[in-house]
Amino acid sequence: MPKLSRRSFMKYTAASVAASY
Repeated sequence: MPKLSRRSFMKYTAASVAASY
């Protein structure tokens, strides 16, 4: 798993959460 900056992590998390709904 690549290291992500907090900004990228938040973006990735938001996308994952949106996809799960």
